Amino acid sequence: MKKLIRKVLKEESLVKTLLNNIEQDGWKDTAELVGDPEILLSILGKSKENVISFLMSYFNDLHIEKRNELHLMDGGLTLIQTSNWGLGTKVFDSYLRSRLDKNLWGLYLEFRRDLIKELISRFPELHSKEITIYKDSGLYEKYDTFNI
Repeated sequence: MKKLIRKVLKEESLVKTLLNNIEQDGWKDTAELVGDPEILLSILGKSKENVISFLMSYFNDLHIEKRNELHLMDGGLTLIQTSNWGLGTKVFDSYLRSRLDKNLWGLYLEFRRDLIKELISRFPELHSKEITIYKDSGLYEKYDTFNI
């Protein structure tokens, strides 16, 4: 029983240390510290909140540009675009994915809708009832449609 208690206390201490590192140094640096993002998330728990926070750390210059429509930009790429005609919001999957390390693409696909919802919640002017995910801004290949 004492061994179990020590193990639990050690794990709690590790989690607290990692959370402090994330707060000070960010998700990416902390993930490198333990080996990779999957190890970090396995220690902290692969909750939606942790995964979304981790994925959001890869977007460094999120801002809205108004052209004819509103564009959520990051590093010169339009990630999300609204329509002036109320036709919903378009998300460009390959541009979102390009911001992430390739080893995170599986995690991204698993939590893609949640990540998009988080981005839209941070920029409420992008909100629309229907969200359509396209491969890119060419709009030739549609991946998914969902309602918020």
